[in-house]
Amino acid sequence: MSGRLSVDPARVTIDNKYYDDIGDAWWQTRKGPVAGLHAMNPTRAGYFEKVLGPLKGRTLLDVGCGGGILAEELARRGADVTGIDMSVSSLAAANRHAAAGATRDSVRYAASDALALPFADASFDAIVSSDFLEHVPDLGRCVREMARVLKPGGVLAFDTINRTFLAWVIVIGVMEVLVRRIPRHTHDRRLFVKPSELASALSAAGLALVETRGLSPEGNPLANLVRVARGFDLRFAVTSDQNVSYLGYATKA
Repeated sequence: MSGRLSVDPARVTIDNKYYDDIGDAWWQTRKGPVAGLHAMNPTRAGYFEKVLGPLKGRTLLDVGCGGGILAEELARRGADVTGIDMSVSSLAAANRHAAAGATRDSVRYAASDALALPFADASFDAIVSSDFLEHVPDLGRCVREMARVLKPGGVLAFDTINRTFLAWVIVIGVMEVLVRRIPRHTHDRRLFVKPSELASALSAAGLALVETRGLSPEGNPLANLVRVARGFDLRFAVTSDQNVSYLGYATKA
């Protein structure tokens, strides 16, 4: 299996602690520090609902939930959602936002390390992990933990960033350095995940990969760059282009 399944944390330049400072800006949808996640959210939530099947009454774990952007959306679509993250302040923002909305009874949050989930085996009908796997040094262990708490017959859905030259240019070179729409050191390209590497991790954990698809902005790339510089009002679509970001799902036998 690929060496990407585990990267020495001492070599990683990523700064996950910046999430602790975001606070209620998690819910600034257009010009906030995570506006890109809001832009992607309708498309990825729609894809996840499609591959997971009817969500009403199903237990769902959101691994690496941050401020609850995806968790709340899936709760609105009927799921009984538990979100976990290591950033306590992000979870506090998620709880404040959920408490003020219609999903307050169907979404809850817990501080947890994704490498040691505090749940019994086969606890959840489905699992989602969105914009998270590219922040995890030990990919293999993370996937094994998700597989452990997933019920037999359950679905694990994901989106992440491919480890390509183009992804490095766009995500780090453009978004972090050039237009500064993402804080510096949010990503380390060594943690980006090739689809083949994720397929190996899933297989080793007893999960069968069903498909991967691209997740890309709609429209002209140069026009999109201008939109990003002015405020993150991009629209995303599920495509065949997996060169930067991709999503997909796997099942547990």
